[in-house]
Amino acid sequence: MKSIITICLLLMLLLLTYSTAILFCSPYLNSSDHEIDYYSKELNSLKKEMHLGIAKKMQKIYPEGYIFTNVLYGLSAIELVRKIEDPIGKKVWQTEARWAISEIGSDYGTSIFDNNLNPAYGTFYHSWKTWLTGKYLSILDKNNIDTVLYENFQKDCNAILKYYLVENNPYPETYKGISWPGDAIVGIAAMKLSDKEFHTDYSKFIEKWITAVKLNLTTSAPLIPHSIKQTVPKSIEPSRSASQSLILRFLYDIDHDFALEQHKIFKDKFVDSFLFFSLIKESEPSRRQVEDIDSGPIIFGFGSVASIVGIGTSKLFRDKALFSDLNLVVEFSKIPAKYFIADNAIVDLFLLWSRISEPLITQTIGSRIKDFANIKYIFLMITILYTAIMLVALRLMWVRRIG
Repeated sequence: MKSIITICLLLMLLLLTYSTAILFCSPYLNSSDHEIDYYSKELNSLKKEMHLGIAKKMQKIYPEGYIFTNVLYGLSAIELVRKIEDPIGKKVWQTEARWAISEIGSDYGTSIFDNNLNPAYGTFYHSWKTWLTGKYLSILDKNNIDTVLYENFQKDCNAILKYYLVENNPYPETYKGISWPGDAIVGIAAMKLSDKEFHTDYSKFIEKWITAVKLNLTTSAPLIPHSIKQTVPKSIEPSRSASQSLILRFLYDIDHDFALEQHKIFKDKFVDSFLFFSLIKESEPSRRQVEDIDSGPIIFGFGSVASIVGIGTSKLFRDKALFSDLNLVVEFSKIPAKYFIADNAIVDLFLLWSRISEPLITQTIGSRIKDFANIKYIFLMITILYTAIMLVALRLMWVRRIG
């Protein structure tokens, strides 16, 4: 019996030691005053992998792995350009973002998509390509703009105008016969970006698109669906947090009031407590749990993709408690996940993009999140547990010595 207790105590001490090491050694959790150094280090590490062809390896794992890898890398590089002052560093990461755009436009980049869809290559490819291009153009000197890319960007925005709202359907196809609303919303955000940066006027179309979205919410919870099979009759997959986290991230920039309404419903339906943390469930409690490539591994009902993307979403919505909890849990699980599951570049890129990205327009709903609300409480809890375990250990040693 004493041996079992001793083993349990040792395991608890190991867990506490690991948790303490993460809390005080994590380059991100301790980077509130040095976050640019953290972002630069992460991107420089990923840069090596990108130029060694990691995106093609990700394509073997995920249906859109090649595009996502390049898009997230390019977007993260663009956000870093916005944060640093060094002109040489800015030039380096501008060049990397431009390289990512060229990779997306390559023959390999388009090879898995259908050129016969409207828009060409489908909504996923078209939306993310347009968003990345627009974000890249936004960091260039307007007097020295890349005219070819600018013309392509406006052409792609006009294709959204033409194809993203046909017969009151706001979700054109990504693949033949199926749509993911999370793909379409990225394209609409690109139009919003065009209005902000280049003084175009897509506002009336965006309003019509949002109206159509509101008419096509799910019935169980008035949220945007996860996917839609464009059959007769349509088959609608209810909301899931893997896509909702991403949808809310872009809806924030498109229609802020509607985004706040959707975010409240999302939190009511999907955010739940586990141990001492608030985390994101993949499915509504009343729905059958679905684990697939979109959700990533689901652990105790909580979605890994939703949690990683949710970091960026909670950051934008100034949800400090959820932002803090998600970051802590991700940091605690990062090392074992890489060891037992996979050292996955696209996961690292999603995490970096979630943390580094900022909204198009700063909304006045609270101050910027800079720290992690629960670190001090977890440290206190660890200290108490350490003390309790050591007292128990000393007690056992004393009893054994007397005996």
